[in-house]
Amino acid sequence: MRFTIIPIEVYDLILLRFKETGCKLNKDKLFFIIDLIIRLGRKQKSDSVRITKEILRLYISDYKKYFTWLESENIIKSERSYLAGSFAQSHELSKDLYSLPIQIPITDFKLLQRIKKQSALNHEVSTAVTTKNFKFLKGFWESGLLRIDLDGVDYTINEIKKSGKISEWAEICWRQTVIRIDSKDYNFSIDNTSNRLHTPLTTLKKELRNHLTYNNQKLVESDIKNSQSFFASLLLSIETLTSRNVYDVVKSYNQRDKQHILQLINKVKELQNEDDIVAFRNLSLNGVLYEYIKEKMCLDSRKIAKKYFFVAVFNKNRALGQSSEMQGFKTMFPNVYKIFSHIKKGDGCHNTLAIVLQKLESNFILKYLLESFKRNFKSTPYLTVHDSVITYSSKSQKLERLMKNEFLKRYGIVPVVETIHLSG
Repeated sequence: MRFTIIPIEVYDLILLRFKETGCKLNKDKLFFIIDLIIRLGRKQKSDSVRITKEILRLYISDYKKYFTWLESENIIKSERSYLAGSFAQSHELSKDLYSLPIQIPITDFKLLQRIKKQSALNHEVSTAVTTKNFKFLKGFWESGLLRIDLDGVDYTINEIKKSGKISEWAEICWRQTVIRIDSKDYNFSIDNTSNRLHTPLTTLKKELRNHLTYNNQKLVESDIKNSQSFFASLLLSIETLTSRNVYDVVKSYNQRDKQHILQLINKVKELQNEDDIVAFRNLSLNGVLYEYIKEKMCLDSRKIAKKYFFVAVFNKNRALGQSSEMQGFKTMFPNVYKIFSHIKKGDGCHNTLAIVLQKLESNFILKYLLESFKRNFKSTPYLTVHDSVITYSSKSQKLERLMKNEFLKRYGIVPVVETIHLSG
């Protein structure tokens, strides 16, 4: 990261106030804080962004005086009270300053060094990505061959704005990612909890991927349909649960007591042939689980049904009494609910299921499929967005075939793989 990307009106106001008051604060640090609020806002999908003091201290040790100044100038608003169980405050950019973002070079050497240091730490190799594979993946970004059509982006965003389906804040977040791709100022990191690879593509709005090309060639995206529910279904059959590719992941996140994993295996043996578990596995395998939930729960869209599923299965067990999603899911799939709640059982273990599913997914994309892809293609791009792979359009059929073969080899079953040609 060599630049900060912030709204132009924020940039102009900071320069004006420095000129008027003779402020001696470091402008790069102020710009970085605004940039961070936007980046985390995109990730948290909110204009009110929670930032821990631990994160801030990694980059700016004296961050408090910078937040105080930004608040005094009405550039940001901060929530003074902590949320229950949280150690972070919420910060929000003043809506009066919403405007198109611009790119500003970072000139402060110490700040650049801190950013570089944290970037290096984020590049620690995880169990899913070997050093060799990490360099292979990163090479496609460092090549400079990935491009995005800015005119096409403008057209698409303007069309979405006409429909009223994008807020001013969302547009700032979208455009920040676009500028970062266009300027080749990439953040490239691996989450060592779930092994997920994070790049600008993972935060680029899906509608804007159509404007990507690589080496001036059109691209295709092959996606595992209902990916999270498919990998969840692997936990509901004793054959797939106890296979090495699944069991090792589940076991690594169930070490709080030796009996827990044995109880899970016994529970799956007992329940795996129940009607709702068989139905869940089939719906997930055929990529229609969200459509089923949409119909059964009378929801307005597949997107809402997908969110419903995530809330229902990833929430804390004790939230059942307050969560209509959990109650509805339990009614539809009572035995599936029993197994999932067992995996999340225990203090501080509510995120175990989410981590297991993400790690199963990343193992497939960043280890098994990647190795197969490398054996078949030498210089063909392999760009990932968690549960999907982007490559040349000319390789679409071969990529889809590789994915299906690898699923069959690893798990004995093959989910629906959906291929979309990006226009470029």
